Amino acid sequence: MSIKIRRGDDYYILGHDLPTILNTVIIPAPKLSINFKIFINNHQLTEEDSDNELFQLTSTKFHSFWSRCRYSSTIDVSAESEYSFSVICQDQIFLDSNSLTKLSSIDISLTCLTYSLNIPLKDLLGTFNYLLTSWFISVELQYPCVFSIIGRKFIELNLYWYKKMKLEFLKDFGIINSEKVIPRYVDIIKEKFTTSSLLKDSSSYSHVYDQDSSKVSDFSSIVRSYSLNLIDLIEIE
Repeated sequence: MSIKIRRGDDYYILGHDLPTILNTVIIPAPKLSINFKIFINNHQLTEEDSDNELFQLTSTKFHSFWSRCRYSSTIDVSAESEYSFSVICQDQIFLDSNSLTKLSSIDISLTCLTYSLNIPLKDLLGTFNYLLTSWFISVELQYPCVFSIIGRKFIELNLYWYKKMKLEFLKDFGIINSEKVIPRYVDIIKEKFTTSSLLKDSSSYSHVYDQDSSKVSDFSSIVRSYSLNLIDLIEIE
């Protein structure tokens, strides 16, 4: 599956391997690998380009968003990997939800097709961010347990109180079956807490995504009412 756009004489493409999932609750595996392949025309940026400023700056700008999604995230760059780099997300929210279907990896390719010999990094990453934001809004609704910033916080908080009520107030010391309540939480997230739902409530904009939108490219986000950036665009010239 892919998203394609044109900017001037250049073409940008996002490809990904996530299938369309209906009526199934998908949660992240304890370790979720988001694998990126970055192409400039036919050249894939890899660890061999580590001395290249473009690779260094690009590979460090992709993981801060996932920390905001309640993951502990790091960047993995390896000469043995087929990818340009991977964002490794450690999940702590669904550790006891063993019977639910888990997502352990996502492959994403970002391609710029250009005749130019010099593309400003701000333009390149700003356009890649536009593609990623467009993709995110689509897959968030299908995989809210994996992608929804507010939804994951909502589940984390409600699971805490669900377990606390069973143990401390109901004195139920049996197996805590969080799989029973998570589907209900997912229904609420899809109705109220995805990006597309939050767009309907302008009062949510300022505190839902609190990045400094005044410093990012005008082309950076498909969401114009507040700053939603999967790539850190701050301090990019």
